[in-house]
Amino acid sequence: MAHRLIHFTFYRNAPQQTESSADLVLLWNLGGPVQVDAGGGSVQMKKDDVLSLMPHRSWTVQGQKILLAAFVLDDAQLRACFPRRNYSIRCNSAQEVNDNYDLLRKALGQTLQVWAEQGIYLEAQLNRLYYELLILLVNHFSVNMPGEPGSRAEQFAQYIEDHFQEELSLRQMGEAFHMTPEYFSRQFKREMGQTFYRTLTAVRLRHAKQALAETDVPLLRLALDNGFANLESFYRYFQQDTGQTPQAWRAANRRRVGVEDATGLTEVLGSLQLVQTPQAPQEDVLQVDAANRQPYHPFWREVLHLGDPALVDSSLIASQLQGLQSEIKFHFIRVRVDCRDFVAGGEYAFYNEERWLDYLLDHSFGIWFYVDYRQQTDLEQLYAYLDRLFSHFANRYSIQNIQKWRLELVYNTVFTTQKAQAYWACRQRLQAILNKYDCREPLLCAGLALGAQEALASFCQELERRGEKLSRLTMEAEPYIYYETGQGPGISRATDSSYLKNQLLTLRQNLPYFRDVVQDIYITSWTDNMLTLNTMNDSCYKGANLLKTIIDCFGRVRSLAHNIPLDAIYPDQVKQNILFGGNGLISQHGIPKPSYYAYSFLCHMGEYYLTHDSHSIVFAGKEGNCQILCHNCKRLNYKYYLDEQQNGLGDLDRYFEDLEPITLRYRLTGVRNGRYILKQRTVCTEAGSVQDQLREMGAVGGIYVHSHDLEYLQEVSVPRIHLQEKQVTNGTMSVELTVPANAFIYLHIIYQY
Repeated sequence: MAHRLIHFTFYRNAPQQTESSADLVLLWNLGGPVQVDAGGGSVQMKKDDVLSLMPHRSWTVQGQKILLAAFVLDDAQLRACFPRRNYSIRCNSAQEVNDNYDLLRKALGQTLQVWAEQGIYLEAQLNRLYYELLILLVNHFSVNMPGEPGSRAEQFAQYIEDHFQEELSLRQMGEAFHMTPEYFSRQFKREMGQTFYRTLTAVRLRHAKQALAETDVPLLRLALDNGFANLESFYRYFQQDTGQTPQAWRAANRRRVGVEDATGLTEVLGSLQLVQTPQAPQEDVLQVDAANRQPYHPFWREVLHLGDPALVDSSLIASQLQGLQSEIKFHFIRVRVDCRDFVAGGEYAFYNEERWLDYLLDHSFGIWFYVDYRQQTDLEQLYAYLDRLFSHFANRYSIQNIQKWRLELVYNTVFTTQKAQAYWACRQRLQAILNKYDCREPLLCAGLALGAQEALASFCQELERRGEKLSRLTMEAEPYIYYETGQGPGISRATDSSYLKNQLLTLRQNLPYFRDVVQDIYITSWTDNMLTLNTMNDSCYKGANLLKTIIDCFGRVRSLAHNIPLDAIYPDQVKQNILFGGNGLISQHGIPKPSYYAYSFLCHMGEYYLTHDSHSIVFAGKEGNCQILCHNCKRLNYKYYLDEQQNGLGDLDRYFEDLEPITLRYRLTGVRNGRYILKQRTVCTEAGSVQDQLREMGAVGGIYVHSHDLEYLQEVSVPRIHLQEKQVTNGTMSVELTVPANAFIYLHIIYQY
C-alpha cells in the first residue's frame, strides 16, 4: 500500500506530545502562542508561524489556545521524488525573516482550504497541491548537506525506513552494512538503544497506525503492506504496544476529514488572509509630502570594491574606472593589502604602491585597505609593512590625508574561541598602528558572511565576553544561508526576493548585540548569483533587482558595495563575447549595462529624502524639484534556481513568475504652484539594455561584431526619454507611471520659472 505523500492532523487545546518519526513535520500555528520543544531546543511560535521538525526526533507542544496544523511529509516518497539530492528542509519563521514564508503559508492555506471544502475532486486537487508544496519546499527551504548521512544511527534508521515493508533479518542488515549478523546486532543496540527487531516493529507499527487513521484498508492487507508476516502477528504486536485491538484503535483515532477538524477552519484561514476570493487589483497611491525633507546618507556610493589594486595598471580598466568614478563619485575604494614582497628590516621603495595610489587619489577615491586574516602567513611581516606604508605615504601625501584612510581586518570563517583569541591579538596590533598615525576611524571588522547567523552569534558572544562594544561591523553578502548540522556545515541557496533586508532584520531580531550596540553595518562585497558568470548580470532584471535591493536596505546599512564593478576585470579566457555574464556595471567594451543606469539614476537624486515603499523611493533638491525612482523587479521562479548553475541560461523570460506591468501612482503635496516639466528616463528591454540591443541585431554566440557596430551599440543602449508638462494650482500633483516587467524609471519633476 502506497502512503500519501503528505498527511496532516490538528492539535487542539491541551498540551500534546508525539513520538519520533523518520518523516519531516511542518507545524503551522493557527491559534495562540505555543512553545514547541524538539531535539533539545525550544521555539516560541506566534500565530501564523511555520516550523519544520527534523526527522527522528520526538516533540511536545504547550500553550493556552492550541490550534496547530501538522503536515507530515512521507520520507520514502519524498526521497523517491528527489533521489539524488542530499538535503534537509529548514523552516523557522519564528526566528527568521524571509519573504518565502508568505508563499509557504499560501500553499499550506490552499491545501487546508481544499480539504475543508471536501469537493468532488478532493484527492486529485490535494495531490496537485502536495507536489506544488514539495517543489516550493525543496527550492526555497532546502539545505544541501555534506556527504552521506552522518551518524551510524541515522544510517541504520534510514535503511529500516526504506525497507520496513520487506522481510528484514539480521543477516540482510549485516550484508547491507558489511558486518556479520552478530556484530551488526551489537552495533545496532549500542547506537539505537534497543534491539534491531524491537526498532523494526516500532517502525512498522507507526506506519500501520497512520494507515489505520487515514484509510479504510482491510486489516489483513494493512498488516501485510506494513511488513507483518500475518494478521495474528500484527494483532499481537499492536495490542502489546497500545493495549487495544486495531479495530478499537481505528475507531478512536480515525481522522474523518470535513467533520470535527474542518469545523471553523475556513474562518481561521480567512482571518489569516491567506486564502481569499479573487478581487480586482487595487492600486495604492504613495503619499509624498514634498515639505517633509530629511537628510540621508547615499550608502550605494560609500565604497567601490576593487580587490587587487594592481588592476589599475591596465589602461582599459583604469580608463573605465575613471569614467565610472566621474559619474558615481564613490567615497572610498576597497583594495587588498599585499605584503608578500616586503621583507621587514630590508629595503622597500613602495614603487608599485605609489603608482596605483597616485592614480586612485588623483580620481578622488578615499583609500579603504582590507586584510584577509586567513591569508596571512607571517603576521609580524604584515605589521611591519603597514607601519612602513603609513609612514611612507604620510610624507608623500601629508599626515592629514593618511588619517582619513580606513583599515579593515576580515575574518570570514567558522568562529572558535582559539581562532577568536588569535584574531583579537592581530586586531589589537593593527589598531595600535592606526593610533600611531591618529587615524580618524577605528579598525573595521570582521567581514563575516551575512547569511552565517550562527557564526555571527558566536562572534557577538565573544565581543560581549570581552566587554567590547563595536558600533561598526563589516559583512560580505552572498546568496547563501549557512547552517551548522550534525553532518557538518550545511548550505542553502537564498531564494528570498528581499534577502539582504530580511537577513538584516533577522540579525536585529535574534541578536541583542546587533540591536543594542551595532549602529553601522558596512556590506563591503555583494553578489546575488551562485556563479561569477550569469546571463542575468547583463539583463534589465539585474538593474531592477539592484535598485530594489538598495530601496530595501535604505536606512539599514552604511554601504552596499557591488562585487565586481567592471567586466574588463575578468580574465581574458572568459571574455569571448561582447557580453559574457560578467557582474560588472560596464561591459568590457565600455558600454553601460542596466545595472550601471540604476547607480547613475541614484546619483542624480536630490539632497533630501522624502519617502519610499517597496517599489519606489522619492527625493527632492534644494531648488524644489523632486525625483522618483521606481522599479518592477519580478520574482525569479523555481526554473531559474534549477538552471542557475548552468551558465547558458535560455530564454530569460521563462525564469520569472510573471511578466505583467505594474501601475504606480503618487500624490505629491506641498509643492509649489506653477508649471512643471516631467522628464522620464526608462530602462527596459527596448531601451537602455545592451543585451537586448545585441539580440535585436542578431549578434549572438560567436558572430563577429565590428568596431563600428560597437559604437552603434554605445549610442543606442541608452534610456528612453519622455517629456510631459503638468500645471499645479492647489499645491498638489498626481503622477502615474506604468512600469514594464523588470524595468525601472527615473522621473525628474522640474519646476519651470
